[in-house]
Amino acid sequence: MLRRSVPPAPSNRPTLRKRLRAAWKHSALNPYWLEHRLLRGAIAELAPKLRGELLDIGCENRQYAPLFTAVTRYVGLEHPGAVVNIESAYARSYARAVGLVDVFGDALELPIADRTFDAALCLEVLEHVPDPHAAAREIARVLRPGGAAIVTVPFLAPLHQAPYDFRRFTIFGLRAVLESAGLEIEEIKLRGNFPIAAGILASHALYHLGSRAFTRDGAPSIHPLAAPFVLPMCALLQLAALGVGKLSRDESLCVGYAVVARRKR
Repeated sequence: MLRRSVPPAPSNRPTLRKRLRAAWKHSALNPYWLEHRLLRGAIAELAPKLRGELLDIGCENRQYAPLFTAVTRYVGLEHPGAVVNIESAYARSYARAVGLVDVFGDALELPIADRTFDAALCLEVLEHVPDPHAAAREIARVLRPGGAAIVTVPFLAPLHQAPYDFRRFTIFGLRAVLESAGLEIEEIKLRGNFPIAAGILASHALYHLGSRAFTRDGAPSIHPLAAPFVLPMCALLQLAALGVGKLSRDESLCVGYAVVARRKR
């Protein structure tokens, strides 16, 4: 009688390649490092404004959830096709398995009852929806009176998540969208200034020059032969921009905006 061999259980330990990629992602060698740092810093500064039950619209992998220490309940909502960059059916089962997404839905028609949450997050989402006014109205609808939302948008960013990258916002455009939905702007944070934005743009341009191809959603893929030269230069550009930016008060150009908007009582 033949015995069937039982395959070993898959290891949860990340491979060396994954560990190296994670280290690169959080270092200045990543051309998006400074952009991500500015976004996280702005969210961290505004996070104490949000309390109680929170809805994260476009939660991705909940990377900012630890910043919200005053939140009593954190609900992540994501569009099924945007959870991860794989087939949507697998994306849904995967996201539920690892506990990233609590609710699947569309920002233009949230599957949430009126006045359900004390707080909301909408981080780098409005540029990806066809109708940002409708999305802002949905944020206001699900907030309880006096509830607050943190909304972030880019002002200077390469094309990404194509073909679902529709626009960029000035602070005046963002204010108009939120106020037309019945939300009052309480606080505004600019992400970076002119020297920082210029350094980030130069880093992106260099990375694109060294890329061999672009993925379906517009993201560049660095050529292995170019990486040893391009990535250190990206790091130097970003670190220099960060240093020069501390000496400048020129806010006529920035990377993006983060605002706290509150529903009227």
